[in-house]
Amino acid sequence: MKGLTMIYYKIEMHHNEKTFESLSRMQYDLFCTSNRITRTILSVLFIAGGIINLSEWWGILLAAYGCYLTTSTYSSANHTAHKLADQIKKSGMPFPASRYEFRENHLEVYSLPKNTRESTLAYNEFEKLGEDRDYFYLFRDSYGGYMVPKKGIDTSAGSRSNSDESQNLKAIGAFREFLENKSEKRIYRKTIPLVRVMQALKKKR
Repeated sequence: MKGLTMIYYKIEMHHNEKTFESLSRMQYDLFCTSNRITRTILSVLFIAGGIINLSEWWGILLAAYGCYLTTSTYSSANHTAHKLADQIKKSGMPFPASRYEFRENHLEVYSLPKNTRESTLAYNEFEKLGEDRDYFYLFRDSYGGYMVPKKGIDTSAGSRSNSDESQNLKAIGAFREFLENKSEKRIYRKTIPLVRVMQALKKKR
């Protein structure tokens, strides 16, 4: 009787081209780890080598290539997101929207505006979890995931704060803890590339 269990959070997600881009980037971060780390290390080395030898013509090339590696990290992910967004626009269909109901042992996903149940997933079915400044990400596998807007968590938790800066950190922290406890997985939190590399290298020791 899954439908009768308590709802802890009820949150809506309305997609657009930018959210597709964010989803694709997080997908890359979570499922292309070795490629991402190698690319970041190389970019740091090239930039450092270029700065040290900036007086030489090839030093400028090294620095420029290092910057290119950094800025083009998500080029493939962005291309996929924009291609999907273009297909939706050409079809004349609206961007997808969903409502998430986080219950005791599972998540129920409803398609909006029809309000039809799309799927029911146990928390342990999620392979990877991610987080950036604006969203939480729940991936069943490398091919499909859900985005949960942090502003929706504020509303779901009954926050009365209207401060865009605070975003009700307490409510967001409680939701983060809820996801990690239910899924028994740690949430990957996006950091700047150099910090991310240092963290990854530390884990390998």
